[in-house]
Amino acid sequence: MEHIAFASIESLIDEQLIKLGKDFATIKQILEHRKISSTLGLTANMSQNDILAKLKPHLGQAFRLHQASRRNYLVRNQSNTELVLNSVNKQTHPKTIAQWSQFLPLTKTALIEIVNNLISTQQISVNFNAALTARLIPVAVKTVPILPPTPVINIEDDSIAFRAAYDAVRGNKDTVRIHKIRELLGWTVERFNTTLEKLRADYKIDVNLGNPSYLTSKEIENSYVDPLGTLYVSLSWR
Repeated sequence: MEHIAFASIESLIDEQLIKLGKDFATIKQILEHRKISSTLGLTANMSQNDILAKLKPHLGQAFRLHQASRRNYLVRNQSNTELVLNSVNKQTHPKTIAQWSQFLPLTKTALIEIVNNLISTQQISVNFNAALTARLIPVAVKTVPILPPTPVINIEDDSIAFRAAYDAVRGNKDTVRIHKIRELLGWTVERFNTTLEKLRADYKIDVNLGNPSYLTSKEIENSYVDPLGTLYVSLSWR
């Protein structure tokens, strides 16, 4: 088979998840995208193990495989906590814990633990109706303050400053939204993009595709578009 760049498969998977309106999908739902199936030579008659073996080399860093209730899922490369939080923030109608348990690819025990933590840290809250049924609702996200622009320094120092900004916003995660780094540094577009592109060319960072539907227009603007017009929303240090 002709060599396939994993970035092209990543784009097709991202396209399918956007179509589904979720950050995850079963392997069967992924295979419903005919171009993914035809490109990788996947058929409905193949075993799950054979399908996963063909998919894994092409996932890059944007997606991960996840198993729950004996089913295999493809999930955006985010923690289970982020998966729950992003799903609650994007919902059109508040759902109960039972409804989320049916919707999300998580065990009920794992979901309850995550929800309790998100409530205790005030990242989501609950709302009761007349029947005393609790539904999860999002809490307004606090924005990270934008620091004043730093003085103009040479590109090597800019690389160090870029890494420091990455470390400052990443917490315990390896993948960071690009807009957060750009907003923290407060650099000009040219200076930020030049530094990012140099780090990428030096194989020090990986930039990742993502679903822009849960970003604001300003956050999309502060992400990164390469010379070919491809939008990248997050990056990770190698």
